Amino acid sequence: EALSKHDVIFRPVVTDGQGWGEYIPEGLVERIETEMHDYHRALTVVQQLKNKPEEDLMISGTTQRKYQPQDAEADQDQKPTTEIPNAEFKAQRRPCQLIVVASLIDKMPNLAGLARTCEIFQASSLVVADKKKTLSDQVFKQVAVSSERWAPLEEVKEAALKEYLTSKQADGWVVVGLEQATDSVQLHEYQFPDKVILLLGKEKEGIPQNLLHHVDKCIEIPQLGIIRSLNVHVSAACAIWQWTQQYLVPSSGQT
Repeated sequence: EALSKHDVIFRPVVTDGQGWGEYIPEGLVERIETEMHDYHRALTVVQQLKNKPEEDLMISGTTQRKYQPQDAEADQDQKPTTEIPNAEFKAQRRPCQLIVVASLIDKMPNLAGLARTCEIFQASSLVVADKKKTLSDQVFKQVAVSSERWAPLEEVKEAALKEYLTSKQADGWVVVGLEQATDSVQLHEYQFPDKVILLLGKEKEGIPQNLLHHVDKCIEIPQLGIIRSLNVHVSAACAIWQWTQQYLVPSSGQT
């Protein structure tokens, strides 16, 4: 399938005047590897099913349903759509906007997980400190599983966060800090506004005091155990899901 989308697979080129080489379209090898991986995985599943007794296959009608991005060749600057191609269930949500600010986070697995979460729940954008470094990092690419193609990324350096937050507040955005503070509101009790910026703190230190002064409200996740805090990506995912729930349109037949 990947090969069929290219009229020219190998194009002769001159390399440093030394001789002829071959040009392979960008991303083609990765797409072929992905297709081969999926193909071999499917063969493995089929073989496993063949080896199972027929009665085991009749126990349950429940099967996995997963979605793979369809337009792998789309430009990275393309705006995300509101629909998930080929999905059996398409959630609907009332108009709302969420910007997740992760400029204080530097660990790539956390940033990649945030990109994936933001894309899944259609956040307006994810703000990082260094967009070019983030998008070129191999760990980020592996964990994000192409979500960076569909989730808009913005760049705001840590030093420019105050100005960025102040500017957004002037445009009607409400800045919400995910932080354990003296006046924080429990996540399940907070009603998210229509235009909200979710400010995330550093992996260990949290949100610096100088930025807390620019936050309209702090929210925190109720905890039952002994450990003081959750991983920043996990915490953000909980908050993003809570925000999503508040704006989801009930399915037909529900009230």
